[in-house]
Amino acid sequence: RPGGHGALLPLLEEVGTPMFVIRNIDNAPSPDLTALRELWTKALVAEARAWAVQRDAVQRDLASNPERAAAWLQAQGVTSDAGDVAGLETNLARPLRLVGVVRNEGQPGGGPFWVRVASGIDAGSIRPQIVEAVEFDEDNQDVLAQATHFNPVDMVCVVKPGQPLAPYVDESRYLLAEKKVMGESAKVLEHPGLWNGGMSGWLTRFVEIPAACFQPVKTVMDLVGRT
Repeated sequence: RPGGHGALLPLLEEVGTPMFVIRNIDNAPSPDLTALRELWTKALVAEARAWAVQRDAVQRDLASNPERAAAWLQAQGVTSDAGDVAGLETNLARPLRLVGVVRNEGQPGGGPFWVRVASGIDAGSIRPQIVEAVEFDEDNQDVLAQATHFNPVDMVCVVKPGQPLAPYVDESRYLLAEKKVMGESAKVLEHPGLWNGGMSGWLTRFVEIPAACFQPVKTVMDLVGRT
């Protein structure tokens, strides 16, 4: 039975609100940084709301101005034919995610990259994606090391009421993880990561946020020296 945080995707369909924030549970900044984090969360929410309002305006005028819709989608990294109104409508209906990223300082994990999509609704196209370190093979480790930004998992998502999210998954990005099961080493099959292959087909924007917004707590030693 595949696991991983990609298994949480169906829960997002049940949230019942058109906008929500996703954040890693281990990102726990010091109390003196609470105000900074709240400020940037509000900024991300405001930007995501403005982005959604802009998309909705383009969608309302689709019949009379398909060229505007095609140009807007092109700016989001999605190529659409202005003569294909049905295709434009489908692409405009995609869920949105505004992703906060921080400068890469060697943290373990993933980040924002341009990716040629292998399967799903964007197969063959190049799209902005979040890629985990475990998704890089040995031949591409230099690309990961040279990345300018890191994904701390701090994003604002916008979905239509009752919108199914499975059509936007790139199933080819499943993960194989090494884990301990009953004390024994085992390879475990996981769904495409929630914010990796799980959101491959979402319209995506990246926004740089202050590094201080990301203070992970993996062990008690991460708390040493904090105030």
